Amino acid sequence: MDFLNKYGAELLESCVEPVVIHDSKGHTIPRLDDKSLKTMMDFIERIKKDVSK
Repeated sequence: MDFLNKYGAELLESCVEPVVIHDSKGHTIPRLDDKSLKTMMDFIERIKKDVSK
């Protein structure tokens, strides 16, 4: 288990609309499965919309 998960979970409590992608690779950039890729792309699109306001 990743020892930083505890701190990440605590950080989520301060976020308004947190987006979380779970993976099994620890602190590497994992290949995303279809579901996780969609979550990531939706997040990026949301940020792009917020920035362009």
